[in-house]
Amino acid sequence: KAYIRQPLSYEIYDMAGSPGSECFLMRVDQNSQFFSVAAYTEQVDKRLLRRESRLDDDGALYKMFNAGTSGTSGVEKKNRRFESNTDLSTFVSGMNSSGAELENFIFDNVDLPRQLNYLAATVLTQNNDNMSKNYYLYRDSEGSGEWTQLPWDTDLTWGSHYMTNDNISHDGIWATADYVLGGRNANSPISPSHPFVGIRELQGNRSWNRLIDKLLENERVKNMFRRRLQTLVDDLLMSKVVDDRLDAMELMLESDAVRDRAKWGQFGRSQSLTQAIAVLEDDYLMPRRTHLSVTHLATNSASYPTPQTSSALLPGPAGDETSVSFGVIEGNPSSLKQEEEYIEIINTANEAIDLSGWNVTGGVEFEFLPGTILESNGRVYLSPDVSTFRSRAASPTGGEGLNVEGDYSGQVSARGEIIKLINSEGGVVDQRLTPSEESDTQKYLRITEIHFAPLEGKRFEFIELINIGPDPLDLTGVRFTNGVEAELTGSLAPGELGLVVSTPSYFPGLKILGIFSGALNNGGEQLTLRDVAGENILSFDYEGEWFTAVRNSGYSLDLRDEIADWSTWEDRLSWATSSEVGGSPGVLNPFPYSNDYDSWIHSFFTVGELEDPLVSGPMADANGDGYSNLMHYALGVDPEVVLSGSFAEIVIENDIISLQFDRLMKTPDLNLTVQISTDLLDWSSLATLTDSEAQENGLETVTYKSPIPLSSRSQQFFRIWVTQNP
Repeated sequence: KAYIRQPLSYEIYDMAGSPGSECFLMRVDQNSQFFSVAAYTEQVDKRLLRRESRLDDDGALYKMFNAGTSGTSGVEKKNRRFESNTDLSTFVSGMNSSGAELENFIFDNVDLPRQLNYLAATVLTQNNDNMSKNYYLYRDSEGSGEWTQLPWDTDLTWGSHYMTNDNISHDGIWATADYVLGGRNANSPISPSHPFVGIRELQGNRSWNRLIDKLLENERVKNMFRRRLQTLVDDLLMSKVVDDRLDAMELMLESDAVRDRAKWGQFGRSQSLTQAIAVLEDDYLMPRRTHLSVTHLATNSASYPTPQTSSALLPGPAGDETSVSFGVIEGNPSSLKQEEEYIEIINTANEAIDLSGWNVTGGVEFEFLPGTILESNGRVYLSPDVSTFRSRAASPTGGEGLNVEGDYSGQVSARGEIIKLINSEGGVVDQRLTPSEESDTQKYLRITEIHFAPLEGKRFEFIELINIGPDPLDLTGVRFTNGVEAELTGSLAPGELGLVVSTPSYFPGLKILGIFSGALNNGGEQLTLRDVAGENILSFDYEGEWFTAVRNSGYSLDLRDEIADWSTWEDRLSWATSSEVGGSPGVLNPFPYSNDYDSWIHSFFTVGELEDPLVSGPMADANGDGYSNLMHYALGVDPEVVLSGSFAEIVIENDIISLQFDRLMKTPDLNLTVQISTDLLDWSSLATLTDSEAQENGLETVTYKSPIPLSSRSQQFFRIWVTQNP
């Protein structure tokens, strides 16, 4: 009657941080005539998983038709059908344990943030039809290995319930029923409105769910759930989010709801759309708000009104965040496996903290998932690879009941850096300067040249390295891990250059430090060079579009300054187009480098002007002198300087007329021609470059000779034509 229960429920799950289907109401016409109002619900499949940015669409996915009691019966496998249901059976078995074994299993195998979000959204919407069916189980099979429930079939929500006379066609609304005898014979105790609905003692539709029961059997998980539910009660249920969505949906439906009712009728009492939504607001939403924000507060437990059950002891408003800080930051694991590093975050207060929307920034980057709870007097471990963390040989590791979240990007650097813990409001809660313990290769080994698009093909690709230090560098254990993969060997003397290549035979007489597998990406990619301990020596992204001549014309990327700070390798302005096609493998990069328009303009325009193509673009005329910026670049003249006719000179010798002018040297991204016309209409004749003399200022004086003798055409016109190479 209200139509909105399904789409609104999915929206609440989504806002809570529990991945779910897109669902929306739609008008269906048949043969250009109104047919019905229907709810479109997206299938839970690989496409849904792919849409969720931090879920792997190759993870296992099961549609469940049991209460979490079997991995083979009452299940429908959706993904990874090339393998058996062993993973699900193992999970079901593990969740059937108890005590410390259960606790360790939960913390190693359940995606706690998303699972807590699922449970909390289930309570907000009072979705009780998901105990023994109507949910999915998803596992991050190739990542953390963790499981979570996903919602499905959310029509019996927002107070609507199946338990009135075992009939879905009724008008009963339940919002505060923590204990009631329901069903046809009124002899089956159920607890549809209790926050812990789904455990064995507090059943929903005369059924319970073993996964929910076992999760809330563990006191640590139950306390985490209390905090997450309280957050969502405060942020969603008590806000105007639901009211605003109800108003918007009612406005959208209006006349179509009238047509649908006239065509198909209704069950139970006759209600207009406005009346049905008013029932949802008055009979469910308002009492539900009181039930969860007042009745079940721990501070009101003495006055809890239902003797057959007990208060959920919700904690109330969030506590002081000053109790949260960094603990141990392990940047150099004794195993020399950098993936085993971790960051510990501790809470010294007696109440849990919801870390939803918090971030860690600095050398590592991580955004906490909604639903991440830092327990009272507890800790959360952050890892670049959660699965690897749980395989550590030494504590902290798996099997210890640890709350581990990840995967963060970057690494805790031995170079020393500030790592910050940022709350959801953007405030710095804590920061830590990590110690500087650089290895010699981190200090002195640098990449100086990258040839990723040689004209002759992959076999001529190379990466050039140099030792900028005062002593020989042992390269044992140094390796490329991103972009290409290669193990380096040997050593480099001070100032010595060496190459990492695809095909050594194409670099005779040059020092080869390693052979890489794969190929350098012409479009750009991240290159990561690590030392023997797995610490980053350099990790940066180069872009194929930085320099067109490098991508398309066989030039290489040359580093401008090998003794610059290591953090500048990712900056486009740290690189240049090589002086010659093919680069300069194994020798110092020749100077001057080739020019390119995008680098050239950085010397003349402000940051704001560089962002405005009408000012700094190649076809813009920055100073209004009638010449484009590209022409200024071709001639090597500041775009703010007015060009006049005096920049070129006419030379007549032996019946031949020539044009002589200065132009910028080494501009492989530019095509410059001198065109000839005798009538200012036909410019098809081209002058020939007959002389070029380099100057010390990076310019060259060039002479272009007309192919037409002056005696045959006494009137000749020259024009300089410049275009950018693609």
